[in-house]
Amino acid sequence: MLWIDSQRGSLIRGMEGPECDTEDLRPVYVRTPSSSVELLQGDVYWRYLSQLPLDKEFDRMVLCALEEMSGHWESAANYKSEFSIVISASTLSTIAAGSVTWKVFGGCLSHGVVMPNGTQRFSLNGDSNNLWFGLETNSRKNDEAWLSQASSVFHQLGISLDQKADLYDYKSIFPDVQLFGNIDESDTFRKQRSGVPAIYIFLLCFDLSSSPLHYWSYDKTGKTCISDKTCQHLGLPNTNITQSVKISQQCCWSTETYKNIHKWQVDRGFDPTTAKFACYLGYPIFEALHPEPSQFEELDKENEGDSPPDPSSHSTEPIQGRARLNSIIIFFL
Repeated sequence: MLWIDSQRGSLIRGMEGPECDTEDLRPVYVRTPSSSVELLQGDVYWRYLSQLPLDKEFDRMVLCALEEMSGHWESAANYKSEFSIVISASTLSTIAAGSVTWKVFGGCLSHGVVMPNGTQRFSLNGDSNNLWFGLETNSRKNDEAWLSQASSVFHQLGISLDQKADLYDYKSIFPDVQLFGNIDESDTFRKQRSGVPAIYIFLLCFDLSSSPLHYWSYDKTGKTCISDKTCQHLGLPNTNITQSVKISQQCCWSTETYKNIHKWQVDRGFDPTTAKFACYLGYPIFEALHPEPSQFEELDKENEGDSPPDPSSHSTEPIQGRARLNSIIIFFL
């Protein structure tokens, strides 16, 4: 899908033309010296690209292009997870888990910012004429988040990129969820919100069987949350956000793709055994999960009061074998 426009000297991904307006068919605008025929050689062009100055958007485009070279997407109807997870198809074990990334549509929320603890923050534009908003899990960003740090997870778990078995065995699975809400548009509520410097909504994760785990806050760090009573006073939807859950999606990639992304990190000056490349791109961090002897985990206690939920209680616990147990009986033989 990557090719060089020799007349303009630019790298193109996909196709261009008057009828090609799909998001996936867009150019990667990288100016190249068009007189150099040597750049038509893959290894020469790779070196040329890797020596360009660091630029997050450019590195995201390269990662996306490498991702699409061998990616195989399909539904994962048997998995219902509130995290992005990576499983081994041969052992059915979860090897990594991370926070879900979201994207926004609608006119009153800004694009999200991933916080250090894995939450995602969106700011409210109170002056917007359209106070309806939607949020959905971002499939592309979830996949890119995993690929940007897969080498680090594999390194921690002792999984070699040179192993005989193809890495297609490892599947990235993420929930497909949409959230919808309306901010009260009446003049009274607009006036009450105008007296507040800033309002943010934070998304941690969500329970597929109930309401999403989110909260509103005046603080851009999310250390405090707005109470239900104050949300009503400001016309903010708190408990009446609509949730639409679809079938989870999964994707896998070839060993060659993992190797190419590993090599790109090295050439760009990053250590692939760490998650620094993912941090640089602003993606949430996956935690490597070593096999545990027990498949049961203790349920988290519900948060109460006006303190925001603790992200650590929803961060990266293994998803497989989740069970709601009130007690465990042990038999001695």
